[in-house]
Amino acid sequence: MEKELETAVVEDSNTSEPAPTEDVVDSAEVDHENLSLDDIMGLTAEDYPEFADVNHSGMRPLHTWMPHLPEDVRKHIANLRRSHTIKMQDNARRSKELDEKLAQIKEQMALEKETIYNGEFAKKISETASDETQYDVYDPDGMEKEIDRRVAKQMEAMMKPVRERLAVEQQKMKWEKFKAEHPDITSPEMRLPVATLMRQRTDLSIQDAYKIVKSDVLEKKMKEEREHASSRRQQQRQGLSKISSGASRTPTGAQQHGSMWEAYLAAKAEHNKTK
Repeated sequence: MEKELETAVVEDSNTSEPAPTEDVVDSAEVDHENLSLDDIMGLTAEDYPEFADVNHSGMRPLHTWMPHLPEDVRKHIANLRRSHTIKMQDNARRSKELDEKLAQIKEQMALEKETIYNGEFAKKISETASDETQYDVYDPDGMEKEIDRRVAKQMEAMMKPVRERLAVEQQKMKWEKFKAEHPDITSPEMRLPVATLMRQRTDLSIQDAYKIVKSDVLEKKMKEEREHASSRRQQQRQGLSKISSGASRTPTGAQQHGSMWEAYLAAKAEHNKTK
């Protein structure tokens, strides 16, 4: 494979344009000191035929070419990779800032709605609408108060669905904020237990249910870790016990004597005894 690649590189170098001279390189460096990712994205088929709007195929994998590319080319590729990474990180940062600004705007709008539909003005309307005093409609003052009460009832009826939608929106915003602060609540080990607990105990808020389940999950993990550590220590003790209580072997041959010569003499004397 390496020979084929080297041959291909040589053939390409023979058929391609001559390598740029130092003057040309210096001139290119002046015009394009750093070819950025945006510059490459702006290239078209008019610049290079390979940059036509098509998906090329049939080439050798890029990783097979990398060892044979000039060092400067590999450095350019590394710079492009770094440029892409920086751009992605910058986009992620901007996206996060935009999400935070949108969240602030939503909170501000919700606060304004809360002030309008649940503030002092709304309370005054509710108090007027719920007034059960019997007014004398033939008295100018009584007629005015009766009119105020009827108007208040109509306004309260119109405000009721808005209040209900506002309550739903506020709950949704609280949920989104809580989820952003505790992303693990959407994990399998937390989501189902939290939902089950809230069905069993309707008096619990999602924050309280999360805290209870989180505590149970942590306690379970700590228990498993303690059991695992205890089991590991038990296995280590059993291994040490086997080593310390292993059967001793009776020394034979040279192990019974101080040297091989003494072992030889002892074996010879034993042999003579059997004759």
